[in-house]
Amino acid sequence: MIYLEASALWTMYYGEPGGDNVIWLLKNYKCYTAEWMVLELCRAVAKKYNQGEINDKEARSLEMFILADIERLKREGRLELIRITWPLDKEGIPPHSSTQPLCIRCTTLGGASLRRKGHAGR
Repeated sequence: MIYLEASALWTMYYGEPGGDNVIWLLKNYKCYTAEWMVLELCRAVAKKYNQGEINDKEARSLEMFILADIERLKREGRLELIRITWPLDKEGIPPHSSTQPLCIRCTTLGGASLRRKGHAGR
């Protein structure tokens, strides 16, 4: 299972370092993300607008593109939005999980990072 955090998807939509890795993952694997990722991406667009990095027209266009692209990825079976209904541990993994999903997230260094729960090289 490959789980993409909102920050990883943001790198793809905003053209940040690591975005190419996310595109590659979505082309080659079925990926998963939480339903609330949509809200986080819309908040990220609003933040860029509020900081003056993009204007109103660019913000609206980017938000519409992101929403349409998520729908396309879902329709093509490349991205599945999952509802998180159980408590998560600090690593974002359901307690007592027998699986160890591969989580993709954006690091403060500006790229996508791969990690597995319990992997020493976080």
